[in-house]
Amino acid sequence: MANYSDNTLKPGSRLKSSKREYIIEEVLGQGGFGITYKASWQTVVENVPVKIPFAIKEFFMSDSCERHGGNNSQIVYSNPVKDKVEEARSDFLAEARRLNSLQHQHPCIVKVNEVFEANNTSYYVMEYLDGSSLRRLIHKSGPLAEQEALGYILPLAQGCLLYTSDAADEARS
Repeated sequence: MANYSDNTLKPGSRLKSSKREYIIEEVLGQGGFGITYKASWQTVVENVPVKIPFAIKEFFMSDSCERHGGNNSQIVYSNPVKDKVEEARSDFLAEARRLNSLQHQHPCIVKVNEVFEANNTSYYVMEYLDGSSLRRLIHKSGPLAEQEALGYILPLAQGCLLYTSDAADEARS
């Protein structure tokens, strides 16, 4: 579990899309252009309450944005960086659309459930894959044997090639 900073949505925060209301559970990771959360959606299946997990990626440029407003949820940025932030947000949305269009073509490309805007920013909702990371596996067990490493690397490389080739095609059009 990642640490929470002033720039993350806190556990219990709610995100509403046109389809659902998600409840933020924890931060999975943060980078220069976004924050990824584990969230859940509550529903009922034949009178049984069900909590379905999702991963939600939020566009948040850490060097240009701040969080204000009710529940510290609204993202704000100043006029001098407006063009830079809005261009990066457009790239973020293009990434979500690209993932959505490729998700059935390769098992290493995450499934995107929906894309929405709220809190003066954009989000995309993905399947939540519960498990450990390759980093944790190596830290716990040490270096992988060549064949085992290739078992991870080759499928990932194929997914990356499909993704980057689609991005190049999109840039040319």
